[in-house]
Amino acid sequence: MLNSFFCSIILVFLFSCSNSDQEIKDLEEYKGPMQEAINIEILHSDSSVVIIKITASRQLIYLDGNQEYPNGIYIEFYNEDGSLSTILQGNKGFYDKKEDLYRIFGDVKIHNISKNQKLNTEELFWRPQEEKVYTERFVTIETDGEVIKGEGLTANQDFSSYRITKPTGRISIQE
Repeated sequence: MLNSFFCSIILVFLFSCSNSDQEIKDLEEYKGPMQEAINIEILHSDSSVVIIKITASRQLIYLDGNQEYPNGIYIEFYNEDGSLSTILQGNKGFYDKKEDLYRIFGDVKIHNISKNQKLNTEELFWRPQEEKVYTERFVTIETDGEVIKGEGLTANQDFSSYRITKPTGRISIQE
């Protein structure tokens, strides 16, 4: 009697756990992050000299290699002699592996330390292979004694030279 009771229970479990092929097909594919890292620091170097340092409090890595920085991203660019040249930061970031393109958004700031130039915009794209940053959004650039505003910008990643697509405001020109 006890054996038949256990056999009945096992049969109930076997039949209740089976899924039809349609139920399996109806399951959605997981598209969320595969890895999560906290307090990351990524160093890029050339000939043993750090040229770029990326830090973030949280990084999400997806199956396709894309990365998300939901709590902000902070990037430092260094000169060949190892001195800090430029800082780029934003409230959020996303890296598209296929395009090799960073999208940084939400109060984006660039500070070129040696030239004491500061940029502020809402969205900026960075292409590491081309060493370029660009945006189609409104930008404000502060230099010593000047504030330049405009829409759209293309610049070197270290913000040593830049071009505003549609500048506005007063600009001083040296003769």
